[in-house]
Amino acid sequence: MNEQTKTSFKVILDGETYNDHEIQIFTFAKSLKAIGELLYETSAEINGSRDVIDVKVNADFIPGSFGFVIDVFQNLEIKNVVEAVGFVKAVGAASGVGGLLSLMKSLKGKDVESYTNTDGSATIETEDGNKVIYKKEVVSLIKNTNIRKSMDSLVREPLLEKGTNNFKIESLQQDDNSEILITKEDIHSFVKLKTSDYTDEKTIPEDKTIIFVAANINSSVGWKIDNKAPKKGEKKEIPIKMTDKEFILKLKEQNIEAAHIFGKPFKVRFLTIKKTVNKKTTTTFEISKVY
Repeated sequence: MNEQTKTSFKVILDGETYNDHEIQIFTFAKSLKAIGELLYETSAEINGSRDVIDVKVNADFIPGSFGFVIDVFQNLEIKNVVEAVGFVKAVGAASGVGGLLSLMKSLKGKDVESYTNTDGSATIETEDGNKVIYKKEVVSLIKNTNIRKSMDSLVREPLLEKGTNNFKIESLQQDDNSEILITKEDIHSFVKLKTSDYTDEKTIPEDKTIIFVAANINSSVGWKIDNKAPKKGEKKEIPIKMTDKEFILKLKEQNIEAAHIFGKPFKVRFLTIKKTVNKKTTTTFEISKVY
């Protein structure tokens, strides 16, 4: 059996609403759901699976304000989700808690202009030209709409309520007394990403003549065309998706092997698809019709 580690931290809500150490039951339930989704989705993002961690609520509630303890159990060999989110300080870190919480606070809710990945890290440039460098896996969390939605429910929504002044995370790890304090002034940093703002897609159609250099008559993928005049840095062959089912069916019915269409000119309806995610654009190509 793989050796497991336990990472523990406190979640605390401060304000006059909690003077009697009580919380509205639906607010509490929503907080628990949000923190569970946040941690499990983080594990899926950085470890490839939600099922390699186990999140539990400690029954010993904390006197003062309203707080509760979360214990996260996971195998030693996988990436620590609690450190990645920033609820505790990473082992070996020189100072500060770091992680997603710290990154979101530092961005102060500003729109992201671009993400640039390098070995082990990523540079985030905001709309005002400021740049922040963080671990690549932490940056991947801030781009995840499900994670941002959970963070919104966990942090921002309670702080919007009258009577809630602060949201705090306190580490319970040995040799780590780190604390994250989030106030009402910070709530703009924890707004969830709206899908409509997050992704933009444009399709540019045109009729052109192409030459196939690779084909897969059993699938819409696996097709390539000749890039007749590649610019510097471009590839001579362009991967392209074939969505003309009638053309594929015709090749099958006539028992024409893929290689037989290579080198011959075909007039096609050619689609250039530009997809922008967080203002970073990727371009793919598609053939919707072979004339």
